[in-house]
Amino acid sequence: MTMHVIAQYTMWVFAGLSALIGLFMLAAPKLVRSTVLAINNNRRLRVLAVLLVIIGAAFYARAHFTNLIIAVRVIGAALFVMGGVGVVLPQVAIIINEWILEHRDGFIRALCIICFILAAIFLFASNITPEALNG
Repeated sequence: MTMHVIAQYTMWVFAGLSALIGLFMLAAPKLVRSTVLAINNNRRLRVLAVLLVIIGAAFYARAHFTNLIIAVRVIGAALFVMGGVGVVLPQVAIIINEWILEHRDGFIRALCIICFILAAIFLFASNITPEALNG
């Protein structure tokens, strides 16, 4: 399997995940609140931060195999930095999570727009053509 194909599948997976998270935020904001509360401690946030560092580095490294090189690199760099901050200072993530939890369900539903935008970026970055979608 070539790196181009791996990058394409990676973008498809993250497009699907972003869309599912967006739907989850839109349909069940109360469940999102309970999920955020469940991970809102130093240890769990550090594990999530390490995953963000790994995913961010992978995005940055594979960006040149996609259609949207700059967008994928920016997303990769942002994930890498967010993860790095989360590893060193998980209290920052706790403060952000608590700030989000203070808002109403409409705010969480509005955040789903970010997930849908990310899903669209990942989909366009994956080199999907109408011919590939039709079979």
